[in-house]
Amino acid sequence: MFANVCPECQEGKVFRSFLFVNKKCSHCGYRFEKEEGYFFGPMTVAYILMSFIAIPIFVILAFSEGVNFLTAFYFMIAGVVVIGPIIYRYSKLGWLQLETRFEKTQDAERKRADQIVKDRQGK
Repeated sequence: MFANVCPECQEGKVFRSFLFVNKKCSHCGYRFEKEEGYFFGPMTVAYILMSFIAIPIFVILAFSEGVNFLTAFYFMIAGVVVIGPIIYRYSKLGWLQLETRFEKTQDAERKRADQIVKDRQGK
C-alpha cells in the first residue's frame, strides 16, 4: 500500500523526488493530484501523527531530570523535522490508495446499478 507506485497500474512512480508528486503516472496516465488542495487530507493526517510523536517527546524530556525545557523543545523540533516529511510522504501514498479503491468501488456499483436498470427496462 505504501510503495511508490501508481495505485491504478502498479507500474509508474508517484513521487518524482522525496516530497514532490508527479502530475500523472508515466505508465497509464492516471492523474495523482485531482484538484487544487487534493492533498489537504494527508497533510492533516500527517500533522496529527506528528503531534502524537512530538508532544510525548517534549513531555518526557521536559520532565526528565537534568533536561531543561529549551533542550526538550529542540529535541521535539528535531524529531518533527526528521520524521515529518516521512510521515507526510506516506500519508500521501495512503490517501491515493484509498481514493483509488473508493473510485473503483463506486465504478463497480454504478455499473451494477446501470445493469439492473437495463434489465428492468428489457422486461
